Amino acid sequence: MVSYIASFIITSLFYSEKELAEAAPEAVPEIAPEADDAAAPEAVPEIAPEADDAAATEAAPETALEADDAAAPGTKFGRLAISAPCCGEPVRMEDIPDPVFAGGMMGECTGILPENGKIYAPVDGVVSVVTETKHSIVFTAADGRNIMIHAGIDTVKLNGRGFSVFVKEGDKVSAGDHVMTMDLDVIREEGMSPIVVMAEIS
Repeated sequence: MVSYIASFIITSLFYSEKELAEAAPEAVPEIAPEADDAAAPEAVPEIAPEADDAAATEAAPETALEADDAAAPGTKFGRLAISAPCCGEPVRMEDIPDPVFAGGMMGECTGILPENGKIYAPVDGVVSVVTETKHSIVFTAADGRNIMIHAGIDTVKLNGRGFSVFVKEGDKVSAGDHVMTMDLDVIREEGMSPIVVMAEIS
């Protein structure tokens, strides 16, 4: 009887330990996925994209200004809004076929090979100079800077032939106003370049 009871107790203890041993592995997989699932959302950095977006927004104004500067080869007009004086192909300052402009003697400038003869005001401001030969106009912007438009190379020699000017000194203009027309055929017949030069002068 004692032997039977002892055998029953040992067998009971044996199976109790076995059941605990078998239960432990089943409990571990259930806990681990829950811990992993809970950690996964915390591990995703949601703040980093917001920080990147904020940085891009702050950098945008500087990028826009750099793009504007790049669009006007050879010139740096700062924050003054300047429009192209005519339609055509940009020409870098050093490629303008006139040593005065190409060498920077008239200050920073850029050229445009025009598609047609229409010339427009490049800035909001006042017409401060119209040359007697009609080939050049100077505009004074609101901030006091002077922007010169020189239509064609060596066209001063034409003494006004081939040019029509629609403004006079003292007139107020807005960027994009049609201020001059140049006859490209007349200029080419004289063996001159029709390149329009825009320069900031003192």
